[in-house]
Amino acid sequence: MTEPSDFWVRKMMTHFTRLDANGDGVVTEKDFDAIADRFIEVGGLDNQGAEVLRSNLNAIWRNYWNAADTNRDGQVTPNEFVTSMTHVVSSPELREKVGGPLPLFFKAIDANSDGVISATDYENFFKCIGIDPSLAARSFSAIDSNGDGVLSEDEFVAAGEEFFLSEDVNAPTQNYWGPLVD
Repeated sequence: MTEPSDFWVRKMMTHFTRLDANGDGVVTEKDFDAIADRFIEVGGLDNQGAEVLRSNLNAIWRNYWNAADTNRDGQVTPNEFVTSMTHVVSSPELREKVGGPLPLFFKAIDANSDGVISATDYENFFKCIGIDPSLAARSFSAIDSNGDGVLSEDEFVAAGEEFFLSEDVNAPTQNYWGPLVD
């Protein structure tokens, strides 16, 4: 990708906005902690489950988002994120790794650790990232590729990769992180 389309940038800004838990216009490790707190509360996790969830979300910050923090101030701006993701999807070797954090998100959403994400799990996910949970059904059905009523990790990761890599304005996975922001 040499110059990202407006549609693709809008998708990246949607992802950015969903992870800006406190709405201050930057994403920091504290945003990931806040999302973890919401998952723990909504999912009713015990201490061990909460610790695993927090560890997974902190790993996403350390291993993926922190790399976008080009001025090393502990926060990622929208411009830093879009620039970083443009670089990732433009590089063949990095492009293959775009799905890296998605299994960690899968584990966070699968609060009961049964190996699948149910429609209720996905509604809770939307609630945790600040989206009206009633909007989850549309996204869920769009990424439930085999129509069995649950999302396997493979389905979840494949849909997430398509979200980050596709320029197709008709792809149903464009709502992976909820309705696109303007």
